[in-house]
Amino acid sequence: MKNILKIFLIFITALAFIFTAFFFLKFNKVEYQSSVSNSTAVKKLNKKVFAPGFLNTGSSAISTDFSFDREAKNDTIGFSFHPSLHENSENRLSLNFNSGDGYSGLNIEVMKIGSWFSSSIETYTDNVKPFDFLDRDQYSIKKQKLILNKPEYKKGDSIFGKIELEIQSNINDSVYQAGGYFRGKIE
Repeated sequence: MKNILKIFLIFITALAFIFTAFFFLKFNKVEYQSSVSNSTAVKKLNKKVFAPGFLNTGSSAISTDFSFDREAKNDTIGFSFHPSLHENSENRLSLNFNSGDGYSGLNIEVMKIGSWFSSSIETYTDNVKPFDFLDRDQYSIKKQKLILNKPEYKKGDSIFGKIELEIQSNINDSVYQAGGYFRGKIE
C-alpha cells in the first residue's frame, strides 16, 4: 500500500512540475503603462484606412495598426481588432487580431488571464482538402510582449495597448516581426 501511495505522490508531483513548466514556457507577464493610451501611435490610428478588399465585420473605425512581417509605413490597415471578456470570468480577456477576405485569412488571439498572457496564431481557408487535420500549424509564436493601459477591465471599458510578436514559419523557418498598437471597447 505504501508503494502505491509513493507512486501516486511521484505521479502527482511530476504532473504539477510539467504543468508549471508548460505555463512558464507558454505565458508571459503583461506590462502596464497608462501612458500608452495617449501615445502618438494610438492617435495616428484616426488617419489610417482599411486596405482595399479587406473584409471589415466590425466597426468602421480603425482599431489597430497591427502588421505582419513589416513595419506599417503607410496609412493602410490589413487587420481588425476585437477585445472581449470571457462570459464566465471577468479575469479572462481575449484580444483578437484578424485579417482575411472572407475565404481565407489569419487569426491571432491573445488570451490574458490575470496578469499573464499567451498568444496563438492560426490560418484558415475555405479550400478544404482530405487529411487537413494532419497538417501541422503554419506558424508558431517564439516571443511575445503585451503592454496594456490598465490591469483590469469591465464590459464597455476602453482598452489601449501594444503587442509585439516574433513569429516563425513552420514551413520554411522564416522569422517575422509582427505587432502594433490597438484600441477598442471591451465587449
